[in-house]
Amino acid sequence: MKRWLLSVGMGTLTLLGCVMLPSTASAQMQTLARCETDRTTVRIYDAGNGLMMRAYDRINNSEWLDTPARLNPNLEGTDYFNLRGEVAVRMYAPNRADQPCFVVIGNNPAQVGRLIGEDPIVEVPGGEPGRPIAICEGSSNRVRVFNFRNVQMMRAETLPSGSIWMETATRSVPSTFGMEYINNQGDRTVRLFVPSNVNTPCTITVNNGRPEQGRLVMEPMPR
Repeated sequence: MKRWLLSVGMGTLTLLGCVMLPSTASAQMQTLARCETDRTTVRIYDAGNGLMMRAYDRINNSEWLDTPARLNPNLEGTDYFNLRGEVAVRMYAPNRADQPCFVVIGNNPAQVGRLIGEDPIVEVPGGEPGRPIAICEGSSNRVRVFNFRNVQMMRAETLPSGSIWMETATRSVPSTFGMEYINNQGDRTVRLFVPSNVNTPCTITVNNGRPEQGRLVMEPMPR
């Protein structure tokens, strides 16, 4: 009887230990940049399924935005934009941690702040934000896959305007004849096939549509 009670007690403790474990989603969440102003804190993070923007009102102690985001890297820093929400939000994070960041909400004046946490350019492959892995240019769309810090990103643009209609983390699936990249987030599924043979057309497939053939192009970094 004592042995049975000990077994039940150990099983209960094991179950409680499993229930009390912290969430793996929060443990894996990675902050890429965080700008803190007198009024607002905007955090850019990746939880494993795409780039996100979270906005927090420091005066009212309330979170008012948590939505997918896109980025636009340049030589001096990176602009981040929300993809959803009732108001447009832009957060600029400079490459140098000693330079001010700023947040623009709608048509309001920019809120100047400071970067909190790591230097934004830490872990950037080769020291260059947005180094391209592959760029396929079709007749209607251009899809880029590039590294941003240690996150692999996919950007889809409409041609010839170059307007961005999707930007999210992506995953790669190797095949016999090349590599396929599939977006992890977004309203539409995008598949970019990059052939091993550079003389073979690359293809862009949106949802279950007909693959759009294109050509591989080279650029120093995504625009």
